[in-house]
Amino acid sequence: MTQYLHDYFTAHAERAISGMKESQQAQSFYRRLLARLERGEDLSAEVPEIARVGTAGATEVIKQAISENETKFDAVWNLPKSVQGIGHQHVSMTREPYEILPRVTMTFTYTGAAGKVTMQALTAGENVSVEFAAPKNKMAAEASISELEKALAFALLAAK
Repeated sequence: MTQYLHDYFTAHAERAISGMKESQQAQSFYRRLLARLERGEDLSAEVPEIARVGTAGATEVIKQAISENETKFDAVWNLPKSVQGIGHQHVSMTREPYEILPRVTMTFTYTGAAGKVTMQALTAGENVSVEFAAPKNKMAAEASISELEKALAFALLAAK
């Protein structure tokens, strides 16, 4: 395995964790704001835009912001389209009681001429573990990982 592949997928997972945290914080803020508006509190002093658009308009915008951040929470794990085109990605999330962030398992499978390489990124909180599985034959494993590295590099260059 090359350091380039490990660094790329680790950095992607770390960015995704940051995005999940930002999304959760935004959802929490908007939910608290929505609850206060629904109780009838006047928030125009704290959020001047509410005075301009009114409580009904603010409630609609807040619900839309919550929905957008819920979508962002899952979407942060998606690899760029150019990278998705060279392989298959699968993401699963499981929630553990007493943990703020869900545990995520992201699998990316690339099949090349030399064999199939599977990358698995596992998270627990902010901790990330990236592992690769390649063919049993050492030469085939090295060749398939090299193919993945080249395909990934070209996919990322093509996307720019």
